[in-house]
Amino acid sequence: MTYNMSQIQGMLDEEGVTDYQIVSFSVDPENDSPEVLSEYISNYEANEDNWHLVTGYKQEFISQLALNSFKTIVQNDPTSDQVIHGVNFYLVDQKWNRCKRLSRK
Repeated sequence: MTYNMSQIQGMLDEEGVTDYQIVSFSVDPENDSPEVLSEYISNYEANEDNWHLVTGYKQEFISQLALNSFKTIVQNDPTSDQVIHGVNFYLVDQKWNRCKRLSRK
């Protein structure tokens, strides 16, 4: 997902679009410290000036945010140390209205 979003960001930059923000919510906030996320994003050609990596909340919060705001799941996998989560991008306006779910076809 991060690679795909970095490609979208590159296309926006090439088109001269500057009035946008990308927000990535960690689905594993207990392990994803700001330092871990910073190291992770450095593996991609990402402009961090308008890409925000959000973490530091409780797992229950991100699960409820995902369900209530994006109608998707985020939950711990009881058989592993992984987190089950959706793989869609969402376009959201300045008032936090979800405009469209962007998914791969």
